[in-house]
Amino acid sequence: MVKPNFMFEHWTCDQVAECMEGITDDLYDALWSKGVRESEKLFNENRPISDVWHIFTDEEKKKLNKVAREIK
Repeated sequence: MVKPNFMFEHWTCDQVAECMEGITDDLYDALWSKGVRESEKLFNENRPISDVWHIFTDEEKKKLNKVAREIK
């Protein structure tokens, strides 16, 4: 089980997609098409990534955590 980096308890999918350096095109697409959509479906608002973490594949989760760890 891949747990989200602590910063994903605060950052929303759109914030990560648009503001974090190192987001690849495939992660960008997943954040918008899966993350934002799931957040709006479940909560009717854009919530932190940790609230929709279940929607991402393990590979996407690992890539997201890697990007978060590389922030200086």
